[in-house]
Amino acid sequence: MTSEYTLAEGLYLYPTPAGAYYAVSSLEMDKPRQFLRRLLQYPETPLLTLDNLRRLMNYDDEKSVWNYYITARNCGGYKVLINQKSTR
Repeated sequence: MTSEYTLAEGLYLYPTPAGAYYAVSSLEMDKPRQFLRRLLQYPETPLLTLDNLRRLMNYDDEKSVWNYYITARNCGGYKVLINQKSTR
């Protein structure tokens, strides 16, 4: 499947302090917490790639990844910074 969206190259994902707190502040396992908890388990700051987003979101298909990513970005639901440089 060819997507109408693309990700910028050379960007990294890492949780904000608020995102890290949100991930561990409750036992509830909503999608944002699942995403953040998986991200916190990475030994190094992962690149922003479709494959990494699939693993972090636990989705198999590209359309679901884009739907979740765009919805979260548009509603300000991200507790993850996307940066050009690894911080770990």
